[in-house]
Amino acid sequence: MTSHPGDRDDGIGLMEPWTYTDGDNGELVISTCNPGEVTVQTQGNASLAVVIADDLPEVVAKLYEACGLPSPVILERPGVSIPAGGDPLFCGDLSLRTYEYGIAMGLPGITAAAVAPGTLRRRAAFMAAYADAAEAEPDPADVGALAKAIRSALCPDSERTGLRPGESDETAARAALRWMRDREAGHASA
Repeated sequence: MTSHPGDRDDGIGLMEPWTYTDGDNGELVISTCNPGEVTVQTQGNASLAVVIADDLPEVVAKLYEACGLPSPVILERPGVSIPAGGDPLFCGDLSLRTYEYGIAMGLPGITAAAVAPGTLRRRAAFMAAYADAAEAEPDPADVGALAKAIRSALCPDSERTGLRPGESDETAARAALRWMRDREAGHASA
């Protein structure tokens, strides 16, 4: 496997074509066609796809998935500059301070030991994965309330008779809450 990176031009977001060659000399060529769009071509231009910038995280995640790998953590890079003189950079209550031997995270009244940039990136990936997991499961209180509503709708006398929501009610509630969350985010299918 070899790759041939191109050099970026004068900063307008275009790049020279980049070629990946596999062990059988098959090639995949990636190049910019317009700002915010990239073309992906197979050897001899037999196949061409244009990927817009907004779709890139999903395309990359699907490449990982197709290879049997966990999806990478892909986050938008915030437009920040490192403060001069060792002053902290704040993100809410969290602060980051650069030292010559690493980066220290802090909260009000607490500063952790400085760590190498690679260690901080791994910690950021863990935080992103933890946030994804927290979003994946609906709040248990919401699940309970919706399961109770489902049970009441299916069996109007359930309140009076003391019939409690069952596992199927909770499964339906979790699915409904996930669907509603995805719909709000614009990802739900009908």
